[in-house]
Amino acid sequence: MIKATASTPNTSSSTTNTTQTQHRPTGWCSVAVPLILLAGLVHLTNVTYLHRKGNLLAPSKTIDTAAFSIREGSNDHDDYPQIVWLMSFPNSGTSYTISNTEHLTGKTTATNYGVPEVHDDPPMVVRPDQTVSPYWHYSALPKPARTLTKTHCRTVLNYRDFEEGCRTIQINNSTGHPEEYQYNASLVTAAVHLVRHPLDNIVSRKHHMLRKEINLGILSAEQAQTQFDDSAQGLNKWCSYKLQKTKSWLQFPQSSLDHNVAKHLSDVPCYGDLLYYIQWHNMATKTLHEYKVPSHILYYEDYAKKSYNATVQRLYDFVFDAPETPLNWTNQLAFEDSKIYHDYFTAEQRLAVEQAVRKLATPSAWQILRRYYEIDNDDDNAATNATVQNADAEHGGG
Repeated sequence: MIKATASTPNTSSSTTNTTQTQHRPTGWCSVAVPLILLAGLVHLTNVTYLHRKGNLLAPSKTIDTAAFSIREGSNDHDDYPQIVWLMSFPNSGTSYTISNTEHLTGKTTATNYGVPEVHDDPPMVVRPDQTVSPYWHYSALPKPARTLTKTHCRTVLNYRDFEEGCRTIQINNSTGHPEEYQYNASLVTAAVHLVRHPLDNIVSRKHHMLRKEINLGILSAEQAQTQFDDSAQGLNKWCSYKLQKTKSWLQFPQSSLDHNVAKHLSDVPCYGDLLYYIQWHNMATKTLHEYKVPSHILYYEDYAKKSYNATVQRLYDFVFDAPETPLNWTNQLAFEDSKIYHDYFTAEQRLAVEQAVRKLATPSAWQILRRYYEIDNDDDNAATNATVQNADAEHGGG
């Protein structure tokens, strides 16, 4: 793994009624969470600084990960665009949020992921003053002073790799092979934490992975439709297929789970994705605590018609801080609020999922996810934003 410089958290950030200033959690290791072992993930102990050769990034000297902290240096970058992360577990509504933001503002967003995701070849960097930087999603559009920047972070095996994954860029080298580099953490001035209901996230990931296998030629479109149609039965078949195909695709010590949770969780389709989902949000909230930057919680479900305008306006006000131009509401993208798949799961499976979320989520993550189990029709997420910052103190760590 190749990495760039890192830095210490900025502590001077301010908040609004829809934001939160994150604080360092205590007692993280005391929270019982499953050790998730995903095939193909390897923890490396060394990192590499980078230097620039023309338009290419090349590795330089190697250093030990223990030699640097998360964030250091000044966060005063007034002459350059500020990075506002859009942190999301995959298939939470990231693409819609990015595309809709660009349509409504008429300005480009940014991303940690290069070709083929960006519209420029070679990709255009957001911060040309930096050795490593996110890329503009579509550089032909006007560029904002604060830019929403897509990141899915990375492995949930350990916190340090997760945090580094949040600021990892991916780009193909001259031979077409992907390479990864880390940009300086001090470039991140704020973050949007995008959240979707865990049941819908599981099914949406099935749709995404199925399309990926079709595109790779592993399955034909006819096979996909015949074997793994869009139904509860199709979901169960897909999850069995993936588990059989990858053998030890995911393991976790059941001793770390409540007996009733462990007993029923294996009956939930793609339960591995659920464990990944919970641990991802655990680490996302921890990352924001460590960074101490303003953050905004965005629920995918709040794009529904009854709360659409208010949800988008809150997001816009947070990301752009002092908006230069009003939103062009005539350009908004249609939102499909019918993508709810709770009926793909039995009542017993839904209960098992709820028990797992309650038991395995850290206090900070639970303050965000509890909405799906304790709060009905909550159109305004300001209350959740306000309470997350105090979750760890109230619950003894996180």
